[in-house]
Amino acid sequence: MKKGRQTENKTKAERKTGKGKGASSLGRAVPMGIGVGTAVWVVLLIAFSYFISRAGDPEGFIIPSVFVLASVSALAAGFTAGRIFRGSFLASGLLTGAALLLIVWAISLVCAGGGETSPILKILICADFVLFSLIGARLSIPSGKHKKHAHR
Repeated sequence: MKKGRQTENKTKAERKTGKGKGASSLGRAVPMGIGVGTAVWVVLLIAFSYFISRAGDPEGFIIPSVFVLASVSALAAGFTAGRIFRGSFLASGLLTGAALLLIVWAISLVCAGGGETSPILKILICADFVLFSLIGARLSIPSGKHKKHAHR
């Protein structure tokens, strides 16, 4: 048997990625997570803008809706990245949350709005993206993979 033929016994996924069955790289997982998070953000933004425009006092709903949009989209992005990567949920969650944060920051530089936001709210939004992306990535791990501690 030649050395070049040793890949005969590997599965198709192992040959393609060079890893175990179903494994994928962060280079594929993070952009997919960002795409899903962005799609969720757009759909929720359209729905929230409809309800906010119908409200009697729309100014009171803007800040809470931003937090809900950021949380749900980061959760979906982290979940998707964690499902695709199937590795460390910390790596996929942190990278996806940081990438979403950078995208929102870049958009906010281009589309500078009117009012000033408090620095505390800015810090909370930053933490919101990363935290909920980590939670989503953690939720993507099947419950069978959790290590169970032995009780004494």
